[in-house]
Amino acid sequence: MHLALRLPSGIHGNSGFIEDSRGVTLKFDYFPLRRSGGLFFGADGNYARVRYELNQTHERTYRNIVGLGPRVGYRFNFGEHLYVSPWVSVDYQFNAKDVTMSGKIFHESRYSVFPAVHLGWRF
Repeated sequence: MHLALRLPSGIHGNSGFIEDSRGVTLKFDYFPLRRSGGLFFGADGNYARVRYELNQTHERTYRNIVGLGPRVGYRFNFGEHLYVSPWVSVDYQFNAKDVTMSGKIFHESRYSVFPAVHLGWRF
């Protein structure tokens, strides 16, 4: 079994290929307004083991990709403990390269845009 984040071809833009990854991300955030919520800035770094598979032949290859970049978001507080934080990061993927399998090319971008929403509970 391969547990990972699988990206639809509409996101990665390479029809005929499967791309999935698993890894770790470290985040650092600066909240100018502290616990009161509001705008925040930060940075994140990530390591991912990415699997590329050509649908036609089921040929696979793997790459290790390391990224680093800025992030920005907004924290909405709901009461004293509950919060919701939509954010986006733009990472530069240091070792991202195109992948070729059976004459087909998966074009890998050097930049990764990752939007997300975190739901949290502050103790």
